[in-house]
Amino acid sequence: MSVPKCLVLIPDGNRTYALMQGLPALLGHTMGKQNARRVIRAAFDFGVQNVVFWAASELNLQKREPAEIGHLCCLLKEELRRRLCEPEEVRFRLIGPWQRFCPDEELAGLAATLAEKTVEYEQRQLTILFGYSGRTEMIEAVCSLNRAGEQVTEDSLRNRLWTGYLPDVDLVIRTGVKGNPHLSDCLLMWQMRNPELYFSEVGWPNFGPDRLTLALKDFGARSRKLGT
Repeated sequence: MSVPKCLVLIPDGNRTYALMQGLPALLGHTMGKQNARRVIRAAFDFGVQNVVFWAASELNLQKREPAEIGHLCCLLKEELRRRLCEPEEVRFRLIGPWQRFCPDEELAGLAATLAEKTVEYEQRQLTILFGYSGRTEMIEAVCSLNRAGEQVTEDSLRNRLWTGYLPDVDLVIRTGVKGNPHLSDCLLMWQMRNPELYFSEVGWPNFGPDRLTLALKDFGARSRKLGT
């Protein structure tokens, strides 16, 4: 089975899933975090080299109440502590200007420590996007080049991107989509050259490794156009 080299997961449907179970909406994020651990591990076991997990976009955080943002930060901290206590051979990065919405020094410290401790692992890489917008990323990259007086070329621009280390995206999986399949907030503008898209109506907490298997089989059966 052909496996994507770079897989993006957009985990929609946490709150809706919880409410449908008669549970508090924020508990949906907790269940979503637990499922993310399982699905990300399964993706690496399948042979995916780069997993990008979109925890929250910039627009998401602009619209969320402080209590919900704080809850998301707490979940991230729990996961980073676990990864530090239970090391895996996976390079980790937390990407995005999330501190504009949640200036949590502990989260920043955990992310920096984990990134440093996993820097040697190049075969498998996990990127978590938090407070991320592809438009903001591109603007910041161009401004950085302008401040440095560098000419804008393909290489110079990519080198200034927060996510410039990522290869082109092969597959995007978005969950919790019912009759409205879509992308949002200029996701990875540089790398979204010829991705395959897979939409599922299943909310993220219920999109387990078995459903990931189905998505990857679907990807492997496709004849990719690659711009043609």
